[in-house]
Amino acid sequence: NSGKIFGFMDFRKYDLSEWEELVISELKHQKTFEDLCFTIDGITINPLNPIDPSIEFLPIYRERPTRSGLVFSKNFDTIAQCLEWGPSALRLFLQDGNYPRIEGVHWNMLDVELVGIGKDTDHFIKINGLSQDITTINPNQYVDVNFEVPFPENCTLLIDTLNIDNAAIFININLSNDFYKNIAGLRALRLFLSHFKHEKNRSLQARLSVTIPTTAPSATPENTILEYTYKVIAAYMGGADYVFQQVENTDFDRIAFHIQNLLNLESKITNTQDVVAGSPFFEKLTQNILETLNDRYTERV
Repeated sequence: NSGKIFGFMDFRKYDLSEWEELVISELKHQKTFEDLCFTIDGITINPLNPIDPSIEFLPIYRERPTRSGLVFSKNFDTIAQCLEWGPSALRLFLQDGNYPRIEGVHWNMLDVELVGIGKDTDHFIKINGLSQDITTINPNQYVDVNFEVPFPENCTLLIDTLNIDNAAIFININLSNDFYKNIAGLRALRLFLSHFKHEKNRSLQARLSVTIPTTAPSATPENTILEYTYKVIAAYMGGADYVFQQVENTDFDRIAFHIQNLLNLESKITNTQDVVAGSPFFEKLTQNILETLNDRYTERV
């Protein structure tokens, strides 16, 4: 049950089929997936969450980024967040183009995570718990920010877009290969947008999206996956609202699925506002980028 802790040797006494039989029997008693997580020496394992090589990630926006796979999301703006009576999972039905149609929903926001997505038409989103109501947005402005080019020196388009009245902005960020700069750059953007919102005294409704770009395949695929993994973790730690991947590679999908579950279930990063706050190194790096952003904004405006 959900309150029992198994040692590793105890866990090994049972094979996978026995665990599955136990889980299926427990589900009949109105238990949730979270109730069925077993703690093994500090590692949370969900017996109903096998790694499926056919895993697909549902896209959120039809316009942009096109056909990118969703790695994780903190908001799920265009997907309804909870069912009317608050059960522990949403059932999704696939339509043409693999876009979901959800029945019996309203627009109150919940923290959710993808639990299992495979070949079947029945998919589930696990609900972690209620959060405050958030008004859903339909972005009317899209801005691309590239961390590979000189950033934040080259951010004229972003500043001009911020000054558009009633702008609801979807900021898509292409990460660089600099792990620390990616984290600090995302933090600086969040602070900059927050300062801008208070200065203008209006709701900015901005969303930070990160796209892991398609890169030239390495001679060793493990190196490519490692590079991709670092970028996903940087996006998490920098506080991106969404992360998409554009690499058509099953191994990348699987590693993204692993990362999402490890960071969400073990580190609780997705429930933390700023995971590197207080680090002198990151605070200084973030402040340097933020000062440059403010200087560019002052020059432009």
